[in-house]
Amino acid sequence: MKYDLGEDSQNWKVKWASKDIKESGPSKDKIKRIFYRPFDVRWIYYTERSSRFLLRPHFYVMQHMIGERNLGLITVRQVAEDDFNHAIAVDSIVECRMTLSNKGAGYLFPLYLYPGESGSSSMMEKERRANFSLRFLAALSKALDLPQSDESDSLPRGVSPEDIFGYLYAILHSPEYRKRYRDFLRIDFPRIPLPKSLDLFRQLAKLGNQLVSYHLLSHPALQSPAIQHFGNSQVVKVGWTKDNGGTVWLDGQGNRANFRRGTSGFAPVPEEVWKHHIGGYQVCEKWLKDRLAKKGQPVRALSDADLLHYRRIISAIAATIHLMNEVDKTILSHGNFEGAFVSG
Repeated sequence: MKYDLGEDSQNWKVKWASKDIKESGPSKDKIKRIFYRPFDVRWIYYTERSSRFLLRPHFYVMQHMIGERNLGLITVRQVAEDDFNHAIAVDSIVECRMTLSNKGAGYLFPLYLYPGESGSSSMMEKERRANFSLRFLAALSKALDLPQSDESDSLPRGVSPEDIFGYLYAILHSPEYRKRYRDFLRIDFPRIPLPKSLDLFRQLAKLGNQLVSYHLLSHPALQSPAIQHFGNSQVVKVGWTKDNGGTVWLDGQGNRANFRRGTSGFAPVPEEVWKHHIGGYQVCEKWLKDRLAKKGQPVRALSDADLLHYRRIISAIAATIHLMNEVDKTILSHGNFEGAFVSG
């Protein structure tokens, strides 16, 4: 067999997958981008109406992320790791088990719901609609002291779905929010406080949408990242040292507890960037380690596109850390959590 597909299980067999592909095509339009891990988008053959190729395709949710432009938020209901940092924006279908944690499932919340089938809550709608409850929109309008739109979407007047998404995203990336509500975030979905002023909402929405653009690697600043690659591109032993203002090595020496410099890598990479976690993953390390050769296989070399992609990851994380601090500064300037948000 050409590909190492692993062994059959009770719920998935190679012959079922093969039959599914043959019956559905094969067709190029079923090859879709899939968010596998933070900053790690891969490709999959996605068959919407069958669970023989994919065990659980979840088409009733994923249909809103294929074919049309959309944003989605991935988060978790329970945190298996020490602290909550389990939130990231996506613009594609997602893999639920490995997306943010290898110990639990991630949940995808699309920003827009499109008319569709398979039990879609929007199947009777003629156009897409924002995926917010009427109760939430009414409460947000009251908090912002804005009338609700006369349109069918019931949004606060002058506020877009993307504004709300950015606001939510900023709150979820507030270090103080994560610290203050640590125990609650470990046991249930995140709860988002409502702002006391439109000014605070606008400022946080702007910061949140900047975070989104960095996490989708679409921010203009990432086109020519300052981080540089040097040496060859073979991934041999991944680690970090303080050399050159911080260096991620592709061919370092020693072990994790006593890691030493090599001859090729990326710099400068500050230690806080190297150690930054999204969900259960130390992103800078995990992305490279996933590209180490498996036992018995030749060493893998990163392509030019891979090298640029990784440089963008490092720059995006550095920007993330800066923007997270800006979120807390903005909240503090409005009275911190006690003064900036509606109580209860």
